[in-house]
Amino acid sequence: MDAQLLKPGNHRMAMEWVWDLKAFDSSDQKAMQACGRLIMAGWGCGETNLFKNTTFSYTSATMYSNTTIICNQQVSTGQFMVRVDGEGRMKRSKLIGELKYDDRRIFYYSTSARNFTAQLAMLHVEPPWNRLDYGIMHNDNSFHSFSHLIGEYLVTKTLSDSSPPSPRFEDAQHALSKFYKHFFPIVLSQNLNRIFVPAGNVRRSAVGQLNSIQPRMSMDSVMLYIAVVILGFHLIARTIISHGRLGASC
Repeated sequence: MDAQLLKPGNHRMAMEWVWDLKAFDSSDQKAMQACGRLIMAGWGCGETNLFKNTTFSYTSATMYSNTTIICNQQVSTGQFMVRVDGEGRMKRSKLIGELKYDDRRIFYYSTSARNFTAQLAMLHVEPPWNRLDYGIMHNDNSFHSFSHLIGEYLVTKTLSDSSPPSPRFEDAQHALSKFYKHFFPIVLSQNLNRIFVPAGNVRRSAVGQLNSIQPRMSMDSVMLYIAVVILGFHLIARTIISHGRLGASC
């Protein structure tokens, strides 16, 4: 929000941010790895005050309420029985066995689950040249952050209103989860050769079943109409004959 465009006085403001977390001590490898996979997303609303006179001007901001989520990413792998359609789109899946975490056999070269989630967390953060130190402030009701924008679009609900209170935790969590579920497979599909071990080096089940629809009988439409008429004639004739026999016996 450009303070130079504001008039003096109080103004409502909204704020969204997506940050990665860093350990206080960069030499602590465990802390660095733990913080590297975390994503912090926030929504807030409050008021900003602009004071101007002939010599100087300053702006102060007060946050009235905020909703903050810390997302801890985990990559789990397992064996699934998958059902797909003719175009290869998955329709149904069923887990066989148990999920495994940080499976080193699936990642390519030196990539690990921790390394992958740390890089994925960096992609959620606004680029440094498009990010303010204190987040993105605005006084309209539209998002100015990519992940928040997509999340709001997916849940079809406005979470960026500058009037208090800030969005409910459940709504914000739902929006971030929706965004993540769409963002995660896109990253995988665009970087398969950089993330996973090539398929030729992994043993996998080759058991499959193909279900297809095949016509067993075909008939011309004219012949179908003739057959229906003949069957209808037989039905009417049988009804008349049966009714006549019933009357004669009486």
